[in-house]
Amino acid sequence: ISPVHEEENTDNNRRSFTIEVHDNKKKVLMLSEGPHPDIGALTETLEKQANYQVTTTHIAQFNKNINDYDLLVLNQLPARSNQNMAIFDTIKNSRIPLLIIVGQRTSLAALNNLNRGITMTPGLQTEESSAWFNESFALFSLPSKIKNVEEIYPPLISRYTGYELDGNYSIIAHQKIKDVVMTFPLIAAGENDRKKTAIIFGEGIWRWRLREFQYFDHQDAFNHLFVNTFNY
Repeated sequence: ISPVHEEENTDNNRRSFTIEVHDNKKKVLMLSEGPHPDIGALTETLEKQANYQVTTTHIAQFNKNINDYDLLVLNQLPARSNQNMAIFDTIKNSRIPLLIIVGQRTSLAALNNLNRGITMTPGLQTEESSAWFNESFALFSLPSKIKNVEEIYPPLISRYTGYELDGNYSIIAHQKIKDVVMTFPLIAAGENDRKKTAIIFGEGIWRWRLREFQYFDHQDAFNHLFVNTFNY
């Protein structure tokens, strides 16, 4: 600290100390068949958090060890075009936590084979599904105003098929089709065989983030929901 005019004692104007820096960032790998706005929305949300380091790559270009990462995001993977890649055997045998986004390209048979306690009847039919958030969900906290954004979030494109989840899963949001709340999950999270997994059963969450900003001039609920999902 610079001395002031006529300061007599300047011995206490300087002090040395140390700062110990811990690099505790969680490494998140986002795999996709190519650029997708859903991956962009999640990446933007996570990059605002100081404790996350995000890597986004095309699955065909990935040549590292997935076990170097703390969490893996599979966007519409395994897809029908790449379901036989060796990386899926590695994922199947790994305990790395997963966030799975199920889209129109997802191979449901290959997804079932990942052994994450998820079984979906293979089929190609799709449906527009709005979110009906489960206020009794207890694995982690949901945004306090989740019901406000529920009303304005656009529907996701989901697979209109049969769903079976292991009993250890909890449903964050149900599918609401044509104003009817279904038993089908839209977002769920849980742990199967000591493997934590979250699943978004539809594509188009990037529009949630955009719509929330249009209505409220912020994306607080979207960010809260998915940061807590990633933290789990």
